[in-house]
Amino acid sequence: MYTPEKYCALLNEILEKDVSLIQAEKYQEIYDSLPENDNTAKFLLAKASIKYKEKGVAYRLLQELVFSAPENPEYCGFLGHCLLGDNKFKESISWLEQAYNLDSTNITVNADLGIAYTSAFEFQKAVHLLEKAKEHYPNNPWVLCNLAQCYRQLGNNNLAINTAKNALYSSPMLDARLHTIIGGCLIELGKETEAIFHYEQAIDLENDSPSAYFGLSQSKKFRPTDQKIIDKAISTLNRPQPEDEKIMMYFALGKMHDDIKEYKNAFEFFREGNLLKNSKIIYRPQEKLFEELQKTFTSTFLERAREIGSTTKTPIFIVGMPRSGSTLVEQIISS
Repeated sequence: MYTPEKYCALLNEILEKDVSLIQAEKYQEIYDSLPENDNTAKFLLAKASIKYKEKGVAYRLLQELVFSAPENPEYCGFLGHCLLGDNKFKESISWLEQAYNLDSTNITVNADLGIAYTSAFEFQKAVHLLEKAKEHYPNNPWVLCNLAQCYRQLGNNNLAINTAKNALYSSPMLDARLHTIIGGCLIELGKETEAIFHYEQAIDLENDSPSAYFGLSQSKKFRPTDQKIIDKAISTLNRPQPEDEKIMMYFALGKMHDDIKEYKNAFEFFREGNLLKNSKIIYRPQEKLFEELQKTFTSTFLERAREIGSTTKTPIFIVGMPRSGSTLVEQIISS
């Protein structure tokens, strides 16, 4: 068994020197040796668990930590960071906001919260945090990529292009997204030829980038000689994709086939895109109306409404005149 001091020293060594814990029995031994009621050891083990893909253990430990020490920004921030890595943006924002409120000077929290806001399309909130993070991490590709995305969405295309170009080739997994951001900005600036180049670069780097295919489809007139890229786009439909991305691909393919005069195929792709898009729309006007009526006309409201208006029983006569608004006056008084 480890003493708490030796236990924490071991975990720090694991985190800093990348000591292998791949063997399940070794991990289990360390997990079973966790000192009781030692938050420092528990936090280190949570970090090690994330590193070695034991996310279930990590989340359980972090939940215990934020419950026992809700005022600790490090625990809240790391839980938010982990949730962000799993694309759980709503939950991530909740914990990162809590960490930020406890310590707004933590640059990692600023960066993570800015990235989470960007992913949740809250670009105005994200910009301030990401600019603050950029001051400390001027070459961090994740910060720059999300900042470029925010600038683009807020209409500052030139700044978005410069920011994205500064991040290019510093992180291969982001390059396709950066080229797509640059392409979108260039289209809005009327530079179609340059935009097409960047969209094609994005597709070369990432074969299944829906936003790059869609951007390219809107930027150029496709010809039969472009069949290779059309086939590449079709092949992406066989891969698991979020519905929003699949909708984007259907519309991109519809435009591509329309350009090359394959109208039957174009119609089918547009139809599939519209069907999928419409399936996401919940349209129930009558239910919505009654829900709003229930929210508005509560028993408290009706009780208070007894005192509103005149209680006199003296009749009021409205003299009707054509096009004078007398009917409207009658309706207002009667209500």
